[in-house]
Amino acid sequence: MDWLAKVGGDRRRGELVWDARVLSEIVGDDLDVQRRLLEIFLASVQVKVADICAAVQVGDLEVAASAAHSAKSAARTVGAWDLGTLCESLQMAGRANNGPLCSALAPKVENAFVLVAAAIRRKLEAPQKV
Repeated sequence: MDWLAKVGGDRRRGELVWDARVLSEIVGDDLDVQRRLLEIFLASVQVKVADICAAVQVGDLEVAASAAHSAKSAARTVGAWDLGTLCESLQMAGRANNGPLCSALAPKVENAFVLVAAAIRRKLEAPQKV
C-alpha cells in the first residue's frame, strides 16, 4: 500500500472530489509511475478544460465535445468522478449542438477541475509515507 492509496481521496462537502485509489488499482504501487501520471493528467486536462471553455465561448461545440471527451477519459482514469461526469454531460450537449447547456456546463467543468487539481497537488506535495 502506498501513500496515494492510503489517503483514499479528497472530499468536498461529503462528495468525493478525487479517489486516489483508482490509479493504484490501474498501475499498482509504483509511486514514481503514479506521480508521473498525475502530473501528466494535471497538465493535459488543464489544457483540455481551457479548450472547452474557449470553444464554448465562440460556439464551436464540436471542438468543445472533443475536448470534453478527452478530459472525461483522463478524469475517470485517475478517479476524478465528478469531473468525468461533467465532461461527459458537456460532450453529449456539444454533440447535440446544445449551446446553452454547454455554456452552463463549461464553468462547472472548470470548477471541478480546479478542485481535483488542488486535491491532487496537496497529495503530491505531502511527504510520502510508507
